[in-house]
Order: sequence, then C-alpha cells, then structure tokens
Amino acid sequence: MAVRSILMRRRQDSQSIPASAKSLWIKHAPAMVVIAMTESNDQARPTHLICSQPHGVVAMKILKAISAVVRNRKKKTWAELNDWALILIGLPSFATGAYYLWVAKTVTEDMIIWSKQNGLTLEAVMVFAFLGVVALSGLYFATVAKRCYGLFVERNFK
Repeated sequence: MAVRSILMRRRQDSQSIPASAKSLWIKHAPAMVVIAMTESNDQARPTHLICSQPHGVVAMKILKAISAVVRNRKKKTWAELNDWALILIGLPSFATGAYYLWVAKTVTEDMIIWSKQNGLTLEAVMVFAFLGVVALSGLYFATVAKRCYGLFVERNFK
C-alpha cells in the first residue's frame, strides 16, 4: 500500500515514469525504494529509481547491512582456505611486500647519505619514521605471502 502511494505521489509530482512501466519494490528497513521497470525486446531493465528518503540515507543503510554481513560471517583460518584463494592472496601480497621493502631500502640509503650532509632535522626524523612504517607494512605483506606459499607447497608438493 505504501509503495503504491509513493509511486502515485511521484507520478503526480512529475510525469517521469511512463505509464507502461511496471514497478517492483524493495523494502529495506524503514526506507522504501521503488524501481520502475520497462520491458522491451523481451528484456526488463530499470528506468527510474524513486526513494522515499534521500539516496544517501538508503545507500548508507545498504552499506551498513553489507558490513554487518561481512563482520558476522565465520572467519576462516589460513589452513581452511583452498589453493586458489591462497594464490589470489599470496601473489599480490608478495608483489606489494617486495615493492614496499625495495622502496624502503632504496630511500633509506638515500636519506642516510642526505642526513650525513645536512644534519638530522625534524623533517628527516619524520621521513625516517614514515620509512619505518613502510618497511613494517612490507614485512607484513611478505609474511602473508610466505604463509600462503608454505601452505600451498605443503598441500601440493609434499
């Protein structure tokens, strides 16, 4: 009943929905969303989206619902992941970790040479601290890659 009144009120306000459009409705919490569907060439495609609340409110409710599902799902250990998941996690982790460690090593060497010539200023200390964070991030990614590699080798080659 509420969906029909929203749709009718919207039609009266502006004739933006064609009369041939069929409406589907999705109820998400207190927000009501109406999607007008137009059928052409044996395909139904959405043509209009009408919300009883601003789009940002509906989007935030949908994002909160998605984050709740992700938070409340059963967590898997590394050993429970299949080989493809280990590969999809391990390869980018290896590349990212190797790159971060390479950047930290290269820039740290240049920073040491620069600090010997110019002294240790506040900016230099902040750069060294940032390089330390980059190096720790690289070590974390490299550790994840090593764990994925170890499990993959243990399952398939031993």
